[in-house]
Amino acid sequence: MERPTLPALDPGGFAKQELDEAFAAMLRSLEGAVYESSASPDTLLDVRRKTAGGWEFNPELLTLTTAAMSEPPRTPGGETLSLGDLLTIDRQVTYDNVAKRVTRLKLVHLLADVRQQKHDRSLDDLDPIWNDPNALLRRMVGSGAIQSAALLDPWGGTLAFTKAARQGHPLLDVVPGWQLRSAGPNGVLGDADDLADPFARVLAANTPYARALGEDKITDSKWDMEVSEPSVDAWKTLLEQLTGTTLGGGGTGTGQGFGSGHGRLGGHTTKAPSLRSGEAFSNRRPALWTAPVRTDAQGHVHLSIKLDAIETTWGVGLVALADHAPPSTAIVKLPIALPISARVDVSSRWVEGDEVAVRLTLRNRTQTATRGKLALVAGGVARLSNPKEASREVELPAAGATVVSVNVKANQAGEARLSATITANGVDQDTLTESWEVRSASELQTRVQSTWVTGQDALEVTPLAGESLTSAPRLTIERGFGSALVDALSSLDPDAVRGASGLSASLEVSARVKRWAEPQADRAALVSRANDFQGRAAARLRRAIASAPSAAVLSLYAPTTTESAAPADACPPTDTSHDDVGMLEAEPPLHSGSSLPCWDTFVTDALGAAKTSNDPTRLASAVLAFGERPHRASLLSSAASSLRDLVVLRADGSINLAGKQRRDRVLIYAALVRATELGVVLPASEERLLGWLTVARDARGGYGSPRATRAVGRALLGSRLGVAQASR
Repeated sequence: MERPTLPALDPGGFAKQELDEAFAAMLRSLEGAVYESSASPDTLLDVRRKTAGGWEFNPELLTLTTAAMSEPPRTPGGETLSLGDLLTIDRQVTYDNVAKRVTRLKLVHLLADVRQQKHDRSLDDLDPIWNDPNALLRRMVGSGAIQSAALLDPWGGTLAFTKAARQGHPLLDVVPGWQLRSAGPNGVLGDADDLADPFARVLAANTPYARALGEDKITDSKWDMEVSEPSVDAWKTLLEQLTGTTLGGGGTGTGQGFGSGHGRLGGHTTKAPSLRSGEAFSNRRPALWTAPVRTDAQGHVHLSIKLDAIETTWGVGLVALADHAPPSTAIVKLPIALPISARVDVSSRWVEGDEVAVRLTLRNRTQTATRGKLALVAGGVARLSNPKEASREVELPAAGATVVSVNVKANQAGEARLSATITANGVDQDTLTESWEVRSASELQTRVQSTWVTGQDALEVTPLAGESLTSAPRLTIERGFGSALVDALSSLDPDAVRGASGLSASLEVSARVKRWAEPQADRAALVSRANDFQGRAAARLRRAIASAPSAAVLSLYAPTTTESAAPADACPPTDTSHDDVGMLEAEPPLHSGSSLPCWDTFVTDALGAAKTSNDPTRLASAVLAFGERPHRASLLSSAASSLRDLVVLRADGSINLAGKQRRDRVLIYAALVRATELGVVLPASEERLLGWLTVARDARGGYGSPRATRAVGRALLGSRLGVAQASR
């Protein structure tokens, strides 16, 4: 019987590799988003939120992570992957795990910077500064040697030195008795929740997340030591390569294995082994490192080396670090191959109900043809289609291979396994186990409905045809929007916001809240806080304008103040350095009952540019600006209509916002709310739009940026429903 001719090019042979690469790219983008956001407490609000169960990803991050990538990740079949797929592939994709991997990198960076400072300033271990190394950190921030962002961890805590009872790593410890630590998820420094070891394991070994971004390679690299400086630089490089550092990408390591072939005496797996150190350090060959061992009195040492399950030629290198002499090295080659071995190939993606012909390659490396016995065992959700195929005899040609196939089916989702044992001559044996994931035939989706309830109302989430509920619905009830307004004000504390734009937002919202709360006797404390914010924001804004005159334009973003920041006859700037749509907020009050011709021209051009840009955030900015200027009512209606069409506003309040960040979504919903408040007829009611708007609030009460929070304040205070109902 002739064997079938194998294809010259098998696209399926690259499917798993392509899927793994897409998975790793998404993880790097996710880690990069958290890494970039850990530059300040404000930006951390974009990536996380605090729940009763601990820290979780901000839902907006689920779309932002992939939207920021230069090329959307796709399956080998061309389907777009989402961050939700990551959570399905590996439950370890949690905020705390991503934050811990990012924190390891920040620990190494900061330790290396402190070590360099110690070298540059010739500080010895007896220097008084080491009585409190945190004083050195503060001095480095003050001198500009490091940025304050270097001390912030992804949970909002501060990296700091604490007294340590035991020695850490000899090349990274700045001074004996002190250890650099992150307070971890609970924010309490000095307990078991802390993260101090830059090489501490975060992810379980041999899991999808760990394999994708080289977790083993990081945890094992602490034993990859040369001389002090090269090792520290190498560790920094390694963690930078295997940790995402930029949204949309970041990190070049893949965590993939090396070499080819399979098998070792006693059993093996066909999955590629993790690469442990070597590549990221220099141009040396990849290597597995063991812990250092001191020689005995005769100069002898015994090393136990565990090789990964792979047939290849291993190089065993010895590095001797003498107490009073330079280091020396030696390398021994160890070719590893079994007389007989097996390999199994399964397709990269299974769906429940699939039945696949799995191919096994049985190799005989001896020079004698023999007859072998193959035993198969299916486990997990996998079953052999024909149980009689569990055992068979096969011919193994001399120095050749035999390919056999067996039909395997999976009737439900879960982990599938197939074990194969090949025995020949009663002596030679190889056992392998391949495991893979079988996915559900359906996809998880979240359906949301929100409404404003004045008496009785019904909320109903109706599954579409073919859908079914997988968990109990969750109901959130709030009394009015007064609490949302108070939280928005709290998030705009002048001490927390940055720049003239942030101070302008704080000034405006505090002035509006003060004016709303003053008539209500039970709001005296809120009036006092708003008055305090208004005074501090105004003072800081004046100083900001004095030090940077270009910020004067931004100061006009507060039309609720009693005095204008520019004369009523001021025309818009003629240079192109300012955002034309943002400048709409700077239009002064009417001059002698009519608008200035220079502003009429500018406003018309700016609105035309916003419409042709097809950018909903620009149109939303125009709507919000026109909403504060009654003489622009006709333009408000035109801009709101264009915005409605661009985001495809539906009657239930949902819109199309693929790839937009939370602050952009907030601006758009706030603009739509303001339009309905001012009489523009839209498909969704004001109640619906307010429901979609306020659910975007973060743990601190803000909405992604001071500008977005200011827009929410306008929308809530202009609503006939929200704070009016809440104040009764």
